[in-house]
Amino acid sequence: MRVRVLAGVGILFCCLWGVLLGTASGDGMHFDGGPGQWDTVPHSAYAPHEGDRDIRLLGTQDRDRLYLMAQAQGLDLEVCWLLSVGPGTQVRGVADVTHIIRGGWLYAVDASGDPVQPGRPVMARYDRAWTTAELYLSDLLDGGVPHGPVSVAFWAKGVVLPAKGMLSITGGFTQPVPPDAHVPQEDFSPRLNNPYHGWMGWASDPPAQASADIPYQTVFLDVKWAEFEAQKGLYDFAALDATYHLPQWRRRGVRVVLRFVMDDVVAGGEHMDIPDWLYEELLAENAGGHGAGTFYRSP
Repeated sequence: MRVRVLAGVGILFCCLWGVLLGTASGDGMHFDGGPGQWDTVPHSAYAPHEGDRDIRLLGTQDRDRLYLMAQAQGLDLEVCWLLSVGPGTQVRGVADVTHIIRGGWLYAVDASGDPVQPGRPVMARYDRAWTTAELYLSDLLDGGVPHGPVSVAFWAKGVVLPAKGMLSITGGFTQPVPPDAHVPQEDFSPRLNNPYHGWMGWASDPPAQASADIPYQTVFLDVKWAEFEAQKGLYDFAALDATYHLPQWRRRGVRVVLRFVMDDVVAGGEHMDIPDWLYEELLAENAGGHGAGTFYRSP
């Protein structure tokens, strides 16, 4: 599925990680989304791969949460965290996997390595050079706390890190919380996303294939003039409904960003998205000049 981000809106992409943590000695540490402050985290793994695709994996935890970060160039949304809290199954070549994190959701895995529905939401953030995941340890054992260390591996673009085994998260940070303070549990569920902001799908993609991992409530609809008014003065709304699945999007409560396109540039050849009747009229009007116009040339 193609995905586009609204210009100027970085709600789900490159957002800041404002988690205030304290070290075991009581010193403060602030993870703001950038990779620099993760240099002090001791539990990490590194795997050189084809030079410009080096991947670094880091993990830490406090009393309640697990924090994970991977650094690499050219990351996208197709990444997967592999976790283990005990004996499990093999997933992507990694043994004893009990859970995976994919698309902002934590899933237990069955004996075949497939995710078990329903999943639990986690706080996931994505950038071209790094991605993070934050989750409650209790979600790994249905409300309990893992006995022993949590182990983790990371998959991206066919590369698994560490190359062998998993990274064991054996230490972490202590939150400086006053004894009488109440710390509410955060809700990472998708209903707290920003409605009609951030990620957008394409209306031409079938709604049944819309990603459940990345909720969105807006889709782009690029209407080509040629398909909307193939005959002058006759507007084909039925064709738009069928091509762009408008009744299905309407039932889902999805809003549409409508754009009328007269020429959607494609590579090679002469292409136009205006109707033939308009092209013929332009030719007639400019018979003694430059014709109907000049075709775009896209490399």
